[in-house]
Amino acid sequence: ESGTPGHRMGCKGSLEIVRRQHSDANLASLGTFLVPLLEYGGGTPMVDALLRMQKSAAKEMGDLRGKVSRGNKLTADEKAALLRQIDMLPEREDGLASSTQEADLLFAGFDGRDEYVRTKVLGRLNESLLKLAQGKFSIPDSCSLMVTADPTSSIPEGCVVCLLRGVSLVRSRVLLYKSPGMHPGDVRSARAVEMPPELAAHLRPSVGDTFPGGCAGQTCLIFSSRGSRPLADMIAGSDYDGDVFTVIYNEEMLSHWRKEDVAPWTEPSPSISSPAKQAPPSSLRPASLSREELRAQLRAHLFHCRKANNLMGSVATSWKQWVHDKDVGCPDAISLSW
Repeated sequence: ESGTPGHRMGCKGSLEIVRRQHSDANLASLGTFLVPLLEYGGGTPMVDALLRMQKSAAKEMGDLRGKVSRGNKLTADEKAALLRQIDMLPEREDGLASSTQEADLLFAGFDGRDEYVRTKVLGRLNESLLKLAQGKFSIPDSCSLMVTADPTSSIPEGCVVCLLRGVSLVRSRVLLYKSPGMHPGDVRSARAVEMPPELAAHLRPSVGDTFPGGCAGQTCLIFSSRGSRPLADMIAGSDYDGDVFTVIYNEEMLSHWRKEDVAPWTEPSPSISSPAKQAPPSSLRPASLSREELRAQLRAHLFHCRKANNLMGSVATSWKQWVHDKDVGCPDAISLSW
């Protein structure tokens, strides 16, 4: 810190922000990697619960599809249910949903009696039914939230603050996950607590006092910064530059989850066989290269990135095969999850 008397300037490390959290939290969805992890942590009762949710979602979706296809007038509750189904499509890479044209039309008061709206909405429902058949559906009592760290260190270790439009979600236990985590320890439990006064006071100058606690209707997930290892890093090696986490507070699912979480992933020891990390083609500064050398390095870097991307796809495919044959806790699956 330095500066003239009465004026102090602090230097902070840089932080890359790659996206922002929407004001509303969308329901979290099951995915290819999450289902086996939930099965490993909850056993057969967890699978039975997920199948019941899938069946319930299919019935609701089928009923809505029938009413829309017949051009029936929809009630307010039916429109709300329909919006929950179609406004999650198409799903973006960051896990957050964006408003669709069909959702905008329903918000404006149109429904299946209009031929154009009926055709568009039925197309969205068909996409949603296809995803449902693949095991991808919204989890009741869940949300997808962007995470940040507690700058005041006032949140106790093992706890999180889950803000939904400025109101803290308080639960004795929630499950946290970040796609594409594949390690058995990438689903972790934590306690969701009220925002501590120190954190609320720290945020108030930035977001104002419009809402109680100075949260101004914000929606986000705040991890405790206490402990020997960041909670985000324990979950698929995540960080705080815009990562979006799945938060599950469904009581039925939580009742089946194991009492103690699996140990989080750690760097593999040299004795464990794992793919060697390949260094980038060059660490030279671009300004020190000639035009031809720079082109050659850019070309080599492109091929390096493509090779790494293909390798990740092959690892994911192999992991799914081992999980299908055994489970996510088998040594071969764990060695592929790092």
